[in-house]
Amino acid sequence: MLSTNPITLQYTIAMNNFFKHRTQPMIIAHRGASADAPENTLSAFQEAIRQRADAIELDVQLTYDKKLIIMHNPTLNKTTTGSGQVATKTLQEIKQLDAGIKFSKRFKGEKIPTLEEVFNTFGKQTNYVVELKFYQFFPGSFAQQVYNTVLEHDLINNTLFLSFDPRLLIQIKKINPNVKICWAFIPVFGWPPSKWTVNHFDALAIAARKAKKSYIEHLQAFNKPVNIWTGLGKSEDYVAEINTQAEFITTNHPAELRQTLNKTTPN
Repeated sequence: MLSTNPITLQYTIAMNNFFKHRTQPMIIAHRGASADAPENTLSAFQEAIRQRADAIELDVQLTYDKKLIIMHNPTLNKTTTGSGQVATKTLQEIKQLDAGIKFSKRFKGEKIPTLEEVFNTFGKQTNYVVELKFYQFFPGSFAQQVYNTVLEHDLINNTLFLSFDPRLLIQIKKINPNVKICWAFIPVFGWPPSKWTVNHFDALAIAARKAKKSYIEHLQAFNKPVNIWTGLGKSEDYVAEINTQAEFITTNHPAELRQTLNKTTPN
């Protein structure tokens, strides 16, 4: 049962921003404007806002001391000057690392932000696709902690919770049935998920390379918005992405997608 706490109930009335009527697909900046700034950093998120993305997508996972940080990979090696598993490091240890130098010398000194720092910095300037990473086999209170942080910053209606781990999403939905959750999945042999599975979620997300228009149409027949995301390449086929008619497009290049979108569809 949904809590009768008045702080929770105020969020059940307003409509989530991801589900408002739009004449164009919603542009979501993949790990921020990750083609132009180091992914999952405050610089990438600021750049995404500058490029007029409708929302920023960010990846959340837990440190050893149970702090929520923004990092895609389970290890620190790819994007920072550190190494090893995120889950074995404290927030203090992670804050000593440089998360920008590997992308460009221009971003030297960039730090890995916490979820709270992102919300404190940008607040309601934008919307958020908060992806809960699935690396912990026993996630425990992870979903509750993420939900609480969103709630404390009054961003429930600015947030779409996303994960490849349906357990995390369903746990959040049990906390508050009015939140919006999006299940990300990889199609198996090109088959769509069952109606029974889809009915647990408010939206679906699949990789753009798997998103043939016919497959998207099959998913949309479930009456759920579809989010497609791109890879990390330097270029994208924006026209092909738009032609899928997906409701949300998660891109590394928000400005370029916006420009193409304005040429091909009405505002």
